[in-house]
Amino acid sequence: MCIRDSSWSSAIRSAVTTNNSPTRRSNARVFALAGAKGGVGSSTLALHLALVAKQAEPSQEVILVDFDQQKPDLSIFLDVPQTRSSVDLLPVIDELAPRHLDEVLFHHESGVRILLGPKQGEEVERIDEFAARQIVGMLASQADVVIIDMGSVMGEANTTALEMSSDVCIVTTPDVLSLRGVHRLRELWERLGVRAEGNTQIIVNKFTKRNDLNMDSVRKIVNSSVLDASVPLAQDLEVAVNRRDPMLVSPPFRKNVENVAELLEIIH
Repeated sequence: MCIRDSSWSSAIRSAVTTNNSPTRRSNARVFALAGAKGGVGSSTLALHLALVAKQAEPSQEVILVDFDQQKPDLSIFLDVPQTRSSVDLLPVIDELAPRHLDEVLFHHESGVRILLGPKQGEEVERIDEFAARQIVGMLASQADVVIIDMGSVMGEANTTALEMSSDVCIVTTPDVLSLRGVHRLRELWERLGVRAEGNTQIIVNKFTKRNDLNMDSVRKIVNSSVLDASVPLAQDLEVAVNRRDPMLVSPPFRKNVENVAELLEIIH
């Protein structure tokens, strides 16, 4: 269900701050990545930030969450069986425990654990604000780093995740349509009173020196905090996606993601 009014937003805020929310691990960082519009690469970036975080500190627990409201496609990026997803937690949502998560999370060979979205995107609508609060709260209590792919369409699940996140990133590309999408998304959050407690940063993806708009122009247009590191357009990403193997990306691309992760303090 898409966001419709401020009363729904107020209900989310009340639910997020309720005292019976699952205990959050003291050192857990929850990063929400939202796309300014479809196709800007927020899912790809969320995936590779998670991989970089695990590679940098193998001992830490990193969980990647697919809360994309329209196209929960992380399973395709990774070529993993979509046997379990977030909706499988709904029957036990009132008594959600770590063992329930362990049964549903996919354990990737990289060490990253992944909460996949359902095969049918519309099933994400079954996850209301209470269920999302329970899920995100429990994930945060079991991990050091939680990275949530929110997609570009806001609904109950990913809006609740936004409210609970310590850091929010809007991913955009350096073109007018995407940069306008940044404004529209922030204005939507402001109208509905939906705000994360932590910082909100803009990440420029698919950037090249051949773009009509440079980084200074992007900063002027969005009039907000733009991360100093951008992620250049990488041709090898097409191979990695087509072959469903994110490890096929080039070292330069991985280094650029590491630079973003350092600035976001995902890695140190």
